Amino acid sequence: MAKPHTPHGPWQAQLPEHAMDILYLLIPLSVSLVFFILGGLWWAIDRGQFDDIESEGARILQEQEP
Repeated sequence: MAKPHTPHGPWQAQLPEHAMDILYLLIPLSVSLVFFILGGLWWAIDRGQFDDIESEGARILQEQEP
């Protein structure tokens, strides 16, 4: 009969059974973060934030009268 594999070293230590339960929190949080970022990007595009990028870079270099 084959002997079960035993970990050799601290990097292969066995995790507790409940250690993967954090994924039930992290996966929905990361999905909602992606939706939040995509919503913000859609909002910025819809409001015209990226319509004229070049003129804003040139505007800061022009001298303004006080």
